[in-house]
Amino acid sequence: MDRDRPGTDDIVALHGSALASAVGLVGRVRANQMGVPTPCDGWYVWTLLAHLVGGRVNSEI
Repeated sequence: MDRDRPGTDDIVALHGSALASAVGLVGRVRANQMGVPTPCDGWYVWTLLAHLVGGRVNSEI
């Protein structure tokens, strides 16, 4: 937390909460769901997960 920049405590807390939620969701994904399309055109579960963890992927398989 940065005491010189007001509001950063809130951002850090929100980020931590978002990460905790994402971990819970990602943990429930099964291998047989990886090829399922998402509502976003050209994105599949596996491409979305790779994006979330910082991977750079080409969604065309």
